[in-house]
Amino acid sequence: MDFSPIPTAATMRRASERAS
Repeated sequence: MDFSPIPTAATMRRASERAS
């Protein structure tokens, strides 16, 4: 998991696509 202040939305989007 990435704990950055920028790649946060990207991580959430990736998780959403993976869960899709």
